Amino acid sequence: MARIADGSQGRHNGRAIALTTLSPVVKPRSLSFWLAVVKYIPPLGRPLADLSFIHYARWAVLDEVPAPEGVGPRKPLESSYLLFESNYNGGLEEYLDTFTAVIPHRLARLWGQCHQFEETVQRAEFAEGEAFPAWAFRRYVANNELEVLHFYAAYPKATMIDVRQALALAALDPDDTRRAVPLVIGPQPERPTKWATAKSYAHALKSAIDGRYGVNPFALLTPVRADEAGDLFARLSNEWVDEDSPLSRLTDTHYARLVHVPRNLKDLGQRPPDDLGLPYLLYTSNHYGTEDDHIARLRTQLAEVADEIWGHCPRYPGRDHPAKFADWVRRHKIDTRYFVPGYPPHDVVDVRNALALRDDMRSRP
Repeated sequence: MARIADGSQGRHNGRAIALTTLSPVVKPRSLSFWLAVVKYIPPLGRPLADLSFIHYARWAVLDEVPAPEGVGPRKPLESSYLLFESNYNGGLEEYLDTFTAVIPHRLARLWGQCHQFEETVQRAEFAEGEAFPAWAFRRYVANNELEVLHFYAAYPKATMIDVRQALALAALDPDDTRRAVPLVIGPQPERPTKWATAKSYAHALKSAIDGRYGVNPFALLTPVRADEAGDLFARLSNEWVDEDSPLSRLTDTHYARLVHVPRNLKDLGQRPPDDLGLPYLLYTSNHYGTEDDHIARLRTQLAEVADEIWGHCPRYPGRDHPAKFADWVRRHKIDTRYFVPGYPPHDVVDVRNALALRDDMRSRP
């Protein structure tokens, strides 16, 4: 059974957990349609955004991968694959069970286009009146999970609700103590007005069209030389300490992770299953600002750590060659199809300061 079943699901860092799954797709056109629908019609994504434990979530579709040789055209895949990741709080059962209880039809529209979802989840026995049973969805996620080698969180002790409350509190007039009280001790910030909701939908649509969310998703998929992959993955998984992560050097980054994508992709019934030729390393982040700035920070702020991570990849040019480094990163970049942030965009310093303000107010007599 996959790692979720044995209680070690995802990768923990404080109160934050990283989960990454990869699912072979049986209906790629239908999946692309539904991803576009939820992306460009913001109200349809509202139930997911309103869940009280997701910091950020993303969906991407892999139908090709960067060339195993590190140069040249991308390698087309026999099947398409739905890549999903989220940063969340709480237990996994609560997390996945809430998905099945709150947005079962949206789950079916996305993962329903993937191999074995209909057979093992939607048609599972003992649904007891539900769209599909929560235990079946948990088992499906377990079978599709990828290994998160390393997970960085810029504010690991804060839940998603803590961040929402802190940002709402920081936006108040300092003298407005009446409204501040529920943001310090209450479970959630006040519900937005209809006008505020309409504005948020308009902003979400503009962000989707522009591909700029303030805090933006970034993904980098790189082949790793076979004879060096084992040592690299073991070092990232066992020697990098989450509480003192080298990725903390990235001052624009809220969350980041490094994930092992095996050479043989998930074989869940697709024919023929894909062999990538080499294992791959997936780096993803949620960063504040532009993609160009983030790529520059990967080179300058990570510095020798960038070489430690990607120096095992074919044709990696090294951090001492800015133009070649940027070109190499862009040739290995993966686009995000659908992105959900759990709270308004702010840089890391703003969020940390807001959380400190909230903690200070909670400690006052």
